[in-house]
Amino acid sequence: MRKLTVLLLCGLTLLLLFGLTAGPAAAGVSDWRPDFEGEVPYEEIQPILDEFVASSDRVRYEVMGTSAGGHDLYLVIVARPEVLAAIDDHLAFRQLMLDDPAAAQAQLAAAPGDVKVPVFINCSIHGNEPNGVDAGLIMLRRLATAGEDDLEAQRILDECIVLFNICQNPDGRIANTRANSNGFDMNRDFLLTTQPETQATAAEIARWVPTVFLDLHGYYSYFLMEPCTAPHNPNYEFDLFLGSALPTSLAMEARINVETRRPVKIAYRDLKGGFEDYSPIYTPMYAMYYGAAGMTLETTARDATGTACHFWASWAGALHAADNKVQLLHDQAEQFRRGVEGIPQPDGDVTFPEAYVIPAAAPQQRAPLQAARMVEQLQAAGIEVYRAATVFELGGVPYPAGTYVVPMRQSLRGLANTWLWQGTDLSAVKSMYSTCATNLTHLLGFDRVIVDDPLEDVALAPVGETAPPGAVAGEGECYLLANDSVEAVKMVNALLDEGVTVEITTAASEAAPLGTYVVVDAPPALLDELAAAHRLHLTAADRPAETKVLHDMTLAVAGGADTRYVLNELGFDFDVAGSSTELGDYEVFVNNTASFSAKKVKAYVKAGGGYVGLGYAGTASRLGRLLPVRFGATAQSGANALVRASFESESLVGAGFQADDWGFVSRPVWYTKLGASVTVEARYGDQDDWFICGYWAKRSAARGQAAVISGTRGDGEVVFIGFAPTFRAYPEHHFRLVANSIWEVAD
Repeated sequence: MRKLTVLLLCGLTLLLLFGLTAGPAAAGVSDWRPDFEGEVPYEEIQPILDEFVASSDRVRYEVMGTSAGGHDLYLVIVARPEVLAAIDDHLAFRQLMLDDPAAAQAQLAAAPGDVKVPVFINCSIHGNEPNGVDAGLIMLRRLATAGEDDLEAQRILDECIVLFNICQNPDGRIANTRANSNGFDMNRDFLLTTQPETQATAAEIARWVPTVFLDLHGYYSYFLMEPCTAPHNPNYEFDLFLGSALPTSLAMEARINVETRRPVKIAYRDLKGGFEDYSPIYTPMYAMYYGAAGMTLETTARDATGTACHFWASWAGALHAADNKVQLLHDQAEQFRRGVEGIPQPDGDVTFPEAYVIPAAAPQQRAPLQAARMVEQLQAAGIEVYRAATVFELGGVPYPAGTYVVPMRQSLRGLANTWLWQGTDLSAVKSMYSTCATNLTHLLGFDRVIVDDPLEDVALAPVGETAPPGAVAGEGECYLLANDSVEAVKMVNALLDEGVTVEITTAASEAAPLGTYVVVDAPPALLDELAAAHRLHLTAADRPAETKVLHDMTLAVAGGADTRYVLNELGFDFDVAGSSTELGDYEVFVNNTASFSAKKVKAYVKAGGGYVGLGYAGTASRLGRLLPVRFGATAQSGANALVRASFESESLVGAGFQADDWGFVSRPVWYTKLGASVTVEARYGDQDDWFICGYWAKRSAARGQAAVISGTRGDGEVVFIGFAPTFRAYPEHHFRLVANSIWEVAD
């Protein structure tokens, strides 16, 4: 890390270099004081917004979605009335920045007064950090009601469009919880945006392409703001980001010091580490890929002063954006120009490929629906994706027309690369704040090809539909459904709920691989309906000889919100189990906690119960002695990684997985000294490149060791999964591993 004095000099140099000034925000104590009358309940927010709309021609709002708990999400837009009347023109300029950034820079230089700078205030994504909502409402009131004598407000209105996600987490605000009603920490959800709140926010970021993005949080003993400590994700254009973000932070710091006298720290300048911006899971980091000066602001306390700190920081950030509009917008467009023109990063740590190729169908694609899922996420983010219009070859391998192509000479190359690259080994870093193994190729479980040379003579066409519509083909004794997607498991559970007979093959045959679902007596209309809804293909066949009949079992689940979410996504009906739950009432127990007594679980399994243990908590804790094994486990705090894995057994557990496969680990665990009755279902890779990416320093002992095992105890069956298959709902590729294990241990 640089010494503090060097960082201070760097900050001052950037102010001069980029021509950015602290502006009036640092001039002195304002006569205007925030009026904080207590925390505004969620149900009072819409009436307040309606009042502003009725009394001010500067305010409008939209319902941009609903929360997991069914509450409206409001995007409030504040600008001059003539700007609001021409809002489509301003949105068109944001799109021009992405499509033709050089033209946008020229238009900005020729007519700067016609362009406004979007400042996005994201209020209280954590419901028990409510100051952000109240600070946002105070700032909204000032902008809506400011007279001509409020020179700062008039300055912001002259140059900015201010956007408030005025209550990012209604469920949490109502319940006074960090999470939404699904139990998700949404500031860890921007990797896959599984929650409706994060989906809505991501859509608005893509729509508005904000230049400044402030995410309001708490609490520290001082006011903490970004830029962050290292390591920085190399897919950022970090030089441009720092040139915008650090001067903004310095302006916010100056105003907080003057108005509240609370101590301020800027992570990049004042902390040694542990507050990094590497991971794309956070809200402001997601905005950074759109060229925003995206920053987390952590206030001091849940009180009037904490709210005032957030207000003055947000106010100073907007005022700084107004005073430095042209430079900020130019540099934001410059990030996009580098992408469109293929300009290398100055002193960058990443070399962008020319393209990524994502096969759409077998045999090049192991998981067509997961590939389509990735393409849909890329498109939703505004990333350019095409289909090949004709057959082409890469490395001597032919790829058919319809293959997806993601060209990397585009404005959002950084976000595309973050999702599709291999990732990096960060194990040498002293500490990491959160998850860094975020390569979606392996988390989602699809095949893609990195293309380093220009794709010459490959005609490209629009994507159209990302997956063929579902269909039921032919007539026969049964219909076969491949076990290669979450949607397949979900459809099977829907059929079981309707009383349809579904089996699963317990041995491979010429017509059906191990683990293929066999649908026997479904009404044709129901089968057609579900195949269409889940975009799945079922094929008529003779009934396989070796199968296991599945049934709608009684299932208990213990674990966090992510584990419950995954079981819901797979379509299982279950009860949430606690330490006092009578496990004997259930056929299968899926556990991702260490809160159950070993004696109780052993008795349950011995009496015939099926047990599926997930990760360290469900296998290597005191429950580990369910099977005759020893455990290896990392002592490194926060260890997480994507690794190569080999599935090698002939049971249902590994059905649909391959000898050359992947796994995600968090607090990694592996199994050694296996008893004779224990079967190895999957191992950590044993090749030199078995570690793909992440943060796991002392890992050599895990190489080639058992990662998934099964066995029996008394009359019950047990599966231990050493991977973290439900962690924050990231590793979709392994959701099916949980389903397979449930089918395996069920009676």
